[in-house]
Amino acid sequence: MMKSTKGLAADTSGAVAVYFSVLTPVMLAGAVLATEGASWVLESREMQVVADTAVYAAAVAWDRTGNAEDATLAARYTIEQAGFSLDQLRVEVIVDTENERLSLDIDQDVDRYLSSVFSSEPVLLESRSVASIKDSTSTPAVCILALSSNEEEAILVKGSAEVNVPNCSIFSNSSSDESIDIKGSKASIEAACLLTVGSVDNRTANSLGLELLDPECPEPLESQSPMADPYSGLTFPRYLDYKDFEVDFDTLDGDCGGNGNGGGNNDDDDDDDDDDDDDDSRSRGNGNGLPPSGGPV
Repeated sequence: MMKSTKGLAADTSGAVAVYFSVLTPVMLAGAVLATEGASWVLESREMQVVADTAVYAAAVAWDRTGNAEDATLAARYTIEQAGFSLDQLRVEVIVDTENERLSLDIDQDVDRYLSSVFSSEPVLLESRSVASIKDSTSTPAVCILALSSNEEEAILVKGSAEVNVPNCSIFSNSSSDESIDIKGSKASIEAACLLTVGSVDNRTANSLGLELLDPECPEPLESQSPMADPYSGLTFPRYLDYKDFEVDFDTLDGDCGGNGNGGGNNDDDDDDDDDDDDDDSRSRGNGNGLPPSGGPV
């Protein structure tokens, strides 16, 4: 009996099975965490890309309206367009005008799958992005705006021309490197601020020909967001072709008599003229695109 016990102690066959049975749960746990962890990292990166895009959209909205609610709506719209469900995300936009920055925080709870054997709590994924902003109320209103998006020298001052607008700003939507240019030793711009989507050609503030008066704008502000056309919502008056111009004097009140080409006669005492020809009561254009000469308009 003693001999068989000593033989069993010396027998090492099957030892690997013991190690394998102990390490298998550890290896499975590592595989599970690696698989799910990789998906968490990937989704977190996607959230960060969307956050960077959304914070830019929010900053542009803030720059245009100065309204934090508009900035939040712009951010949420951008996130939704990227394919994320707003029902699963928490989105917070904070506008800090004192430090001139706008921050966007996005987070969501992600359910566990195989890793739920270790914890039932969902995994929290967070992304944060910050954009630099400038309080739009601190910059004087724009009174000169170039709408072209790519034209060189969209705003050009040359020769002996002088532009003096000390209480307002000049803005160019052109992305050109020469969006705003001053040429000639006598040409000059005096403004509160100079802003452009592109660049100002070869000029710095308070150099020859350029003087900026707003202390918040010591240098021309480049790479700005484009400015919307302030008149885009207005309807132009309908063009009136005077070749088709005609007036019925019988329907007009007051003294509307005239003596031009085809002009009517508003003399109430002269009944004979009214009876001779009914056409005398109408005035037509003279064929050159202008109102009847001397006739009422």
